[in-house]
Amino acid sequence: MAEASLLLNERTAARRLGVSVRLVRMWLENGVLGGSVAVSGARCIDADSVADLLGRRASMQRDDVARVLLVDDDAFLSMRCRLLIEDSGLPVQVEVAADGVQALSAIGDWWPDVVITDLEMPWMNGFELLGALVEEVRVRPRFALMVMSALSPAAIAQHGGLPEFVPRLRKPINEGEMISILRDLLRQLGYPA
Repeated sequence: MAEASLLLNERTAARRLGVSVRLVRMWLENGVLGGSVAVSGARCIDADSVADLLGRRASMQRDDVARVLLVDDDAFLSMRCRLLIEDSGLPVQVEVAADGVQALSAIGDWWPDVVITDLEMPWMNGFELLGALVEEVRVRPRFALMVMSALSPAAIAQHGGLPEFVPRLRKPINEGEMISILRDLLRQLGYPA
């Protein structure tokens, strides 16, 4: 007979992972964490999946290299920005996700320090992604967000605006400005930039 796995409530899982309860819920919904939702609506998180996620994170952490996740459904722009960042001389590793759902999975698996997201994407747009991640900036000591978008300030305001601490890079991308903003974020996080 197989041994039953220990289950955690979402607050305990969030505390162990050092993330917000909201992100734990989204990871459960998107399969990053194992578990279930009880009939009462309570979320039960599989302790082994939390331990696995912590193990993957520990194996990737390096104090001298920041991890940057680019989130944009435009594959050409994502590749262009990835190459730009990688060739900038900044101490970074770069990964790409095509939408907010892929980004949530990548955040669970790869644990980026900086997420740079577009606002207009299918499945889960950048506004929804920011809504899920804004609390992470308060919870995690080394985490920053940045937006790149062709939307006007008025259009962004119609969606509720951006958090004050999230820098915005206007599309089409100004390469120098992108690297300058990223360099500032990395310095704020304590990386040599």
